Amino acid sequence: MNTSPTAELASATSDFVASVLDDPSVGTFRAAEQAMETDPEFTELRDRYNEHAERFQQKQADGTLEQDDIAAIRELQNRINSHPVAERYIAAREEIAALVRDCNKEISAVLGFDFGSAAGPRGGCSC
Repeated sequence: MNTSPTAELASATSDFVASVLDDPSVGTFRAAEQAMETDPEFTELRDRYNEHAERFQQKQADGTLEQDDIAAIRELQNRINSHPVAERYIAAREEIAALVRDCNKEISAVLGFDFGSAAGPRGGCSC
């Protein structure tokens, strides 16, 4: 029984996806992403940062921004960036990006052109 090219592609895609999902970096990334959403300390820091960012933008727009405002938002940025949850997420995101690059290299080698570039968003023109 012959299978159609579409069915073969669907099967190959399923196998590829299963293989990617089996990679440990995917589990690490998902866990890090979940931790960013659920860690109470990190969530509180992120919420405080967002509140400060809104006030910062408003003060910047109306010309009342002061050095203390800049220092406060920078301090919150530093605390967020150095928080263990954020550090784990950034490291996991770098791992998953490396996996995506590796996948792109493999697909590109088979196709004979840079698949990621061809499939990615285009710049300002439609060419």
